[in-house]
Amino acid sequence: MKEILTIISLVVGIVSVLLIVVLNYMTLKKLIKADAKEREAEKLMQLSQAMEETEYGKKVISKLNEITEAQNLFSQSLLHVLSRDLLAVMDEIMYINRKRNTRASKWSSLEERLKRYEVLEEVMDSCFVSYSRLGGNHAIKERYEECKAIIRETQRAAE
Repeated sequence: MKEILTIISLVVGIVSVLLIVVLNYMTLKKLIKADAKEREAEKLMQLSQAMEETEYGKKVISKLNEITEAQNLFSQSLLHVLSRDLLAVMDEIMYINRKRNTRASKWSSLEERLKRYEVLEEVMDSCFVSYSRLGGNHAIKERYEECKAIIRETQRAAE
């Protein structure tokens, strides 16, 4: 019995030592990878500094800054156009919703409203996605949700 316990304790000891060796090996691999990444980042930083010091590098950086400014201007222009388009579509949805109870209006017909809402919703959704990605404000988001609610309500009424 004593021999069996000795063998079991020896096996447990060997397994423990192997487990410690494996864990240390894995930790060492992680440290080596982290060190390699750190060295690569340091080399990139040195390269970047060397690039900034040369005349060519200064020209490239100034061109990149000009491109960035132009892109920002383009983004702002696009954001303005998208907001105008979104507001126009939303105004039309609100107008149709207001005129739905007027007998003389063509929007009193549920089928006509649904057809027009379908087109407007598609335009509104695509514009809103682009507008959101460019960082549009929250006021338009609230109006967008109001318009979506009007369209859903009309679709429920049609069912």
